[in-house]
Amino acid sequence: MPAIASIDGGAASWNPNTPAGQTTNQAVVITGTNFLSTSVVWVDSPCDSLGLREALSSVLSGPNQIVATIPIGCAGTYSIAVSNPAPGGGLSGAAPLVVGSMSVAMLSDDKSVTGVKYAFASAPQSGFTVEVE
Repeated sequence: MPAIASIDGGAASWNPNTPAGQTTNQAVVITGTNFLSTSVVWVDSPCDSLGLREALSSVLSGPNQIVATIPIGCAGTYSIAVSNPAPGGGLSGAAPLVVGSMSVAMLSDDKSVTGVKYAFASAPQSGFTVEVE
């Protein structure tokens, strides 16, 4: 049976200005034991009550590591589990992935925005600058 030791979601965050029903794909690195090339990652989203659903992809990147792509649809705690097929398979215990809400720093006196960690698709309004760290 697989067992999860840790989950790394990188800089997973949710933009609260994203239209309802839209998701973003997030790579998640899962470290643990008893992973197989046929292992499947499952995710339970805090956005709804549908329960576990299969990740968009599950790729074994080493005997103790899987890289999965999961849909992020809101801020909150996502439950991640890994399953192996029978015989001898089973579902691991769930491990949490906390996705925070993205925030943008307030405008300073010189009308510049600092502390932004994400690029935006729309062009900024004239009269201020965006600094990406």
